[in-house]
Amino acid sequence: MSAKPVHLGHWMMIQQASKENDKVFLFVSLTNRARKGEITILGSDMDVIWHDIIEKYLPGNVTLVTEGNPMQKMYDMLIDAEESGSRDVFRLYAGKKDIETRFSPQVLRRKLPELMKRHQLIPVAAKIVTSGTQMREYLADNDKKDFIANLPPVSKADAERIWGILRSSIQAEGSLRDYIALIM
Repeated sequence: MSAKPVHLGHWMMIQQASKENDKVFLFVSLTNRARKGEITILGSDMDVIWHDIIEKYLPGNVTLVTEGNPMQKMYDMLIDAEESGSRDVFRLYAGKKDIETRFSPQVLRRKLPELMKRHQLIPVAAKIVTSGTQMREYLADNDKKDFIANLPPVSKADAERIWGILRSSIQAEGSLRDYIALIM
């Protein structure tokens, strides 16, 4: 998942996966999310948020994987399982839109034909109650109340810390833009 930033919808998907499976591998991207006209979410900020804050709240059967490209890591794990002849069943959790596009049966049959043929790979469309876009808008609008209300269930101090980490980067980015505009 990109999770820039992590929000309640991601948390609900993690909880669902945790309840429905013995082991869960949570593949998370730590690259920057920078798009024209939107605030930037730094991968370094999300690294701190995931490892120093969110990870301690994860269910015991969830393993956080943040190294490398999350999609490639996930496919590598599934390809290894397919090639080894594993009989394990894998559930792939994502939002409905991603299940219909990135993880459609056609795509999965092309990438993982044996797992699909043996019905060992099951895409699961998780209910998403908020979006990263909305969370970034809360940050951009300095809407702390709604931002914190849509975070995973963390302590008040940890919610404040997440807010502070992300807002300080936004403020620094704005200050840099203002400075560049001033000297140009």
